[in-house]
Formats: sequence, structure tokens, C-alpha cells
Amino acid sequence: MDYNHSQTQWYLEKMQEYVGEKLDSLTYMGIENKKPKNYPISDLIDINWKEVLADPPTNTSATTKHELEYLQEVTKNPNEALVKMVDKQFGDPLFKNVLGNRPFPQKEVDKLWNIVDNVIQMLKYKHDRPRPYQLAPLMGYDVKVLHSDSHLTPAYPSGHTAYGAIVTYYLAALYPDLSSELFRIPGQIGLARCMQGVHHPSDNEASMVIVGAIWENIRYKLYPNLIGV
Repeated sequence: MDYNHSQTQWYLEKMQEYVGEKLDSLTYMGIENKKPKNYPISDLIDINWKEVLADPPTNTSATTKHELEYLQEVTKNPNEALVKMVDKQFGDPLFKNVLGNRPFPQKEVDKLWNIVDNVIQMLKYKHDRPRPYQLAPLMGYDVKVLHSDSHLTPAYPSGHTAYGAIVTYYLAALYPDLSSELFRIPGQIGLARCMQGVHHPSDNEASMVIVGAIWENIRYKLYPNLIGV
């Protein structure tokens, strides 16, 4: 009896190891059967942007499990108005609401986003993290998803939160008296992407890290006279 119990326990442990290895090997592109793309990186960026971020948590890590538990809750009753606005407009109405009568510098925002977005896309394909709604059912979690065409790339880092971060950095430098209100917006954008079921919280955190590094690298080259954040 003891021998059979030991054999069964050994078998279960080996199966868990096997399943864990298989789950950890899952990638966004592997699931979607897609190939990575290449994006040109601006000459303004001269930091080693490929090494700024740590690798995302593995699929079976305690961090990812905690994130999926969180997403299971926040996707039950999402703020659909916020989710849809962020999904389609990247949070621009949030920024314009804070600015009030001050102009939203669309031309500069577009220029900055073009620089940042290409780095984000390259990092997405480098890390190739699955979206939470892809991973959740394999891990025993029920993460709802509001589908759109805005999550057709790997998850890490988040493009929408990266957009919110670079716009925040620029606007806070342009209008330093509004910086406190502006710096709340990337968090709202990140929350919307979590409520949509398309990003882990750590995807959003990574975006803040990489965009902060890019902004410090390019800000004085582009805007030497801005004295804000």
C-alpha cells in the first residue's frame, strides 16, 4: 500500500512538473501562430532599451497567479465606458479633461508616440508574453475579455499604458502645475486594460519603467527649454 501511494505521489508530482513546463513555454505568438515584426528605432534613443526591463513573470509563477486572481475579479463588472474609451482613444479624453482650456499638443504627442511605440512593439515581440485571457483558462481562472482589435500583439509591456506614460511626461513638462493630476492618468489607463482582460498589472508597470527611461533619454534632445517634470 505504501509503495503504491509513493508511486502515485511521484506520478502526480511529475505530471505537475510536466504541465508547468508546458504552461511556462506558452507564448502569445505560439498560441496565435504569428511571427515577430521589426520596427525602426529612432536615432534619438541611445540607451540599451532592450535591457531596461526584466523578463515578465513566468506563466506559472506566484506573481502571475496573483495577477490572474486580480483580473478574475476586476473583469466581472468592468467600467465599460472607461474600457471602450481607452481602447479606442488611448485615454486622450482623460488628458483633455485635465487640461481644460489649455491646448492638447497633438502634433508633439504623435511625434513622441511614434518614437516610443516602436520600442514597445519590439519589446512585445522580444518577451512574447501571452495575454491574460489566453492563459487564464489553462490555469483555472475565469478572466472575462472585451474583445477588440487593440490586443493583437504580445502583452508585455502594455502599449496603451506606454502611450499614457509618454503623454503624461510631456504634458507635465509643458504644464508642471498640472503634473499631479496628469500622473494619475496612466493608472486609469492601465486599470481599463486590466478590466478589459487584455493586460496583467505587470504589463502596465513595465510600460511605466521603459517609458520613463526613454523620456529621460530623449527629453533634453527634443525639448531643452522645458523645465517641468
